[in-house]
Amino acid sequence: MCLADGITCAATTADHVVPHRGDVEAFWSNELQSLCNACHNSVKQREEQSTLHRGRGV
Repeated sequence: MCLADGITCAATTADHVVPHRGDVEAFWSNELQSLCNACHNSVKQREEQSTLHRGRGV
């Protein structure tokens, strides 16, 4: 995510590309991506919340 903005920084978090939503099988077998902590805890969380709300019609 940082690289897409032209920023190079160290990745510190392994993030699930597709949220596992508590599914143990998905947690262990889904694709991961490397993110910095700032992107994981802000940009990615906002994206997931937005997707979650759209899926519920909110």
